[in-house]
Amino acid sequence: MTKILVIEKEEVFRENLLEILEHLGYESIGTKKGRGCVKLVVEHQPDIIIGDLLLSQIEDHTILTAIRQTPKISATPFIIISSQTEKSAIQQGFDLGANDYLVKPLTIADLQKSICNQIEKLKINYNSYAFNLSRNACIS
Repeated sequence: MTKILVIEKEEVFRENLLEILEHLGYESIGTKKGRGCVKLVVEHQPDIIIGDLLLSQIEDHTILTAIRQTPKISATPFIIISSQTEKSAIQQGFDLGANDYLVKPLTIADLQKSICNQIEKLKINYNSYAFNLSRNACIS
């Protein structure tokens, strides 16, 4: 089962999103923003992270940067959900290492599509890694 960590300051939105994810068949964990969320990501090793980041805020900027700089979790797909619609904000999200950017209000279909895209990329990366391991074992 795919495990998704949701980073969201607003409790009502976080709880609604967790409920939707569980209804869609995902294991989900929620946390507020803050210094402890990177530790939580390392501890739980989610397959995907969904975060409501206002990239203009230093704390939010630091969360994504810290995740990308932590070896155990640096490759974990990160989907930003934000009310910021400016092209510069979206580009900044991708520049910081986001894998996708969804604008609020978002639909369940858009959320599901984004998650499925990330899962497919994970499968491709895993299969490529497994192939290279078996190939190297044959060469050795």
